[in-house]
Amino acid sequence: MNTFQKVIKYAAIGFAIFLTVTILSGIIGVFSGVAYIFSGEEVSTVEYSKDFNNVERLNINHKVGKLNVRPGSGFKVEASNVSDRFRAEVVNGTLIIDEPDFMRRFLWFNFGTSREKSVITVYVPEDFQAKRIEIDSGAGNVNLENLTTDYLKINAGVGEIYGKNLTAMRVDADGGVGEMKLLDVNFTDVDFSSGVGSIDIEGMIFGKADFECGIGSVRISLKGARDDYALKVNAGLGNVRINGDKVSGEYRDNFKADNTISIEGGIGDVNITFKR
Repeated sequence: MNTFQKVIKYAAIGFAIFLTVTILSGIIGVFSGVAYIFSGEEVSTVEYSKDFNNVERLNINHKVGKLNVRPGSGFKVEASNVSDRFRAEVVNGTLIIDEPDFMRRFLWFNFGTSREKSVITVYVPEDFQAKRIEIDSGAGNVNLENLTTDYLKINAGVGEIYGKNLTAMRVDADGGVGEMKLLDVNFTDVDFSSGVGSIDIEGMIFGKADFECGIGSVRISLKGARDDYALKVNAGLGNVRINGDKVSGEYRDNFKADNTISIEGGIGDVNITFKR
């Protein structure tokens, strides 16, 4: 893809997101205003707490409010101020957490009279090593702490995702519009797309790492020697810096290194630093 094509691509992405948000905001404003004036009906909310067993995977569809996933004494889901349609169940070893009444809750909590957001906390045993953890986030904020999994998949929306002390043998993540910040990571074979938001990663990354940088910024701080990584960079329109040195156009080095970092630059800035 040449420079002109990239300009068109990322300009189209930015315009599409702007147009979508504008139209959705208008529809939501009109709909919620009319519904509230004529019905005055509040969304029914509940408190939820349940223990689970035989969990191998996590699949969390989270759209509104705050989500925490952290170690505890066992598998447990606690939630406050969630819809009465909130569900958490184990199906074939997968703990599925979902709130089907998303649109109604989104309208009410963002444009109605409620001032309390939902809070969902998922506890896993401290020695839990998941086969798969999948987080699908919408407008809410996500906090991930001290998790180990074979496969980590994150779809970020317009909210913020924060993670600390995460270990995964494979990672797929879409940055969306919001901010993604992952600290003290130990990842192998990763694929990140920054979208319009920002991605900030600190820790260790091994194997093959692919970063597609859209309009948003990417900052990577690696605990490792520069010589241990082969770089494949297509700088794009943004600024790409490796240990402070600017890289332009197409750049390749360290072909025989054990680990590879591939950067497909977009419009946003990319900064990579190596620290022993």
